[in-house]
Amino acid sequence: MSTPRDLIALAMSALTLKAAGDSVDPTDEADALVILNMMLGTWGNKRNRILSSVKESFSLVIGQASYTIGTGGDFSTERPVKIETAYIQDSDGKDWPIKVIEDRAEYESIVDKDIDARPYKLYFERTFTSSRGTILLNRAPTDADTIYLVMWKPFTTFTSVTDTVVLPNGYEEAIYSQLAIRLAGHWGKEVPESTAAVAADSIAAIEQVNLEVKLLVPDCTDGIEQGNYSSITDAKSGD
Repeated sequence: MSTPRDLIALAMSALTLKAAGDSVDPTDEADALVILNMMLGTWGNKRNRILSSVKESFSLVIGQASYTIGTGGDFSTERPVKIETAYIQDSDGKDWPIKVIEDRAEYESIVDKDIDARPYKLYFERTFTSSRGTILLNRAPTDADTIYLVMWKPFTTFTSVTDTVVLPNGYEEAIYSQLAIRLAGHWGKEVPESTAAVAADSIAAIEQVNLEVKLLVPDCTDGIEQGNYSSITDAKSGD
């Protein structure tokens, strides 16, 4: 368990910006915290560097095809970076996979979005001016089924250098060494070969583990493959 202050101090020590045991200048520490948060924000957009891909469930509302997602929204949870896969589970426990659409134009091209039926497509609209995004389904549910979403969750943004950081194995080393590389550019320092080697090795280890994580996909049924409706199902539905 560490704090951003600990990670910043390690990064600065690696660059000889501070001597071991010395405190970091508050102004420099504040700059480093901004850079740390920017770095983790970038990591949050990369599947092989995110802390976790989580599965959460929410209740659908009969006749409602649009849902806000974020703290206090229709689906109240931390707003995800991305929805990777999704499926609906009916009252009999049967799973119905949903195709996650990446392109807004593809969603807009669906001409009969006002139909009441079980949804089978989903578009996630991220809203950068709000703490919530919007999930748009291609159908308004006729049953109060449960929707399961496998989502990329962002890294925490630290508001203070004294925030408590609880990280999986390997992340502390990767964060401080990668931060050292970013701070080197900020302060015009050379990155020691040993620090660069640690940064490369630790991030490679994290990426390998994250790429090996298998996401849960419901069993395939008629016309459904890998969590998305196949072209056969789309042809039957007319979209």
